[in-house]
Amino acid sequence: GAREAIDEGAVCEAELALVSGMDELSEDKYTEATLLLAESLQDQSRWSESVEALVKIGDPIEHDLVQVAEMLRSTADWKLRRMGQQEAVERINKSLRAASETLSRRVRVTALASSMILLSDTHDRQSSIEALRYVKQIVFDLESPKERALRAQALAMVSNFAESKVDFDAAEDAIEAAIRSYPVQSHGQAVHSLLMAQGSFKVSKGRYEEAIPVYKRALRVAEMRGSPSSVARAIANLMMSYSRVGEFGKAIELTLEGRRVATLSNDPVMFRILFYAAWSHAMVGDTDEALKLVPTWIEGAHDAPAGWMRQACDLLASDVYYLLKRGRDGLRHARLATTGGCTLPLSRAYVGPFARAVANVATSDHLEAGGIDRIVQVAKEFDHDLMDRAEISCAKLLLIANLGGDPSLEANSLRTVLLHLPSATVAGFRGLGFERALIYAAAIH
Repeated sequence: GAREAIDEGAVCEAELALVSGMDELSEDKYTEATLLLAESLQDQSRWSESVEALVKIGDPIEHDLVQVAEMLRSTADWKLRRMGQQEAVERINKSLRAASETLSRRVRVTALASSMILLSDTHDRQSSIEALRYVKQIVFDLESPKERALRAQALAMVSNFAESKVDFDAAEDAIEAAIRSYPVQSHGQAVHSLLMAQGSFKVSKGRYEEAIPVYKRALRVAEMRGSPSSVARAIANLMMSYSRVGEFGKAIELTLEGRRVATLSNDPVMFRILFYAAWSHAMVGDTDEALKLVPTWIEGAHDAPAGWMRQACDLLASDVYYLLKRGRDGLRHARLATTGGCTLPLSRAYVGPFARAVANVATSDHLEAGGIDRIVQVAKEFDHDLMDRAEISCAKLLLIANLGGDPSLEANSLRTVLLHLPSATVAGFRGLGFERALIYAAAIH
């Protein structure tokens, strides 16, 4: 009953049932119940309590259950920041390797769920390439909707970070099919993960209007499950989508709840929530509120568990400062994000902002030719979505214009991309100082 309750999203009910009946269980059933309890606690972002539950498991226990316990402990240790990024990467591939070699459905499901939590925070490209191989080798149970859903989500995430377009396109079809296999009223973790993945596919194609109802549904599912971390991530993506289509007021309205649940769950998505709030305030002319928000995520960046997060915090601070016409502060953060060994973006999610920062630093240093070379290298190294392509073209056009070169080829490329982006997103480029690039592309007049 507890297993079914967790799968259906009733994690609080599962916890209550498990705790009340633990004393009546035999030793082998006690171990299984303890693992389920730890899982239900993690679903509620109660990481420390889940560790306390796992510690109570005695020896000896079956090998499969040992693996499940280790995977749940890895997830909790990462969320509690008791392990570094390199160890997290090793745990990801250890779990997925176990999933590809086992006949145990429980191990496969736990391995996929744990690995996706760690991977969504680490953004590690190299481990994603290895993880993709393991995910494709997993023989999963077609009759299990949850396992099918988790594998579809895993394929989407690892193919995205590993930049395998063929597998990413295949994952979109798998995600759509998995969503259709669940009743509309379902609110389990698998449904939330599928909806978040579906939204990301729409965002990658610039279809933010279509992504909004998907993320709103993901938010409702997360709220029904009582999972602060899932609520925080849905809010962050919803705020991003609102800001891209010019619904800045709606993005701002979500800020307070987003900050509350991100704090409650100790989720690193906090910096994205703060950024979209600051960006939205800046776009509606509320300079003071925007300026108040920037230091809140910069201060948190020092404790960020992954290097890409620290770089991203500087890139996003740079954007807000440039939008507010505070070029000196914007340039300082652009330098921090692109120098001192940071020759490339540390996450493919920030390819566009990285290119923009490179262009701003190169312009300030009168090293436009070198800046163009760096941006070209970034474009070669990383696959990029519609938004990234627009940002990369804007950055290159700015530097080409500064050098007095021929902008026609890059302008044509930018013009094609901008046709598929909302006008509010294009207005954001203008606010960041790329008006000249947009004029070349005949996007504004």
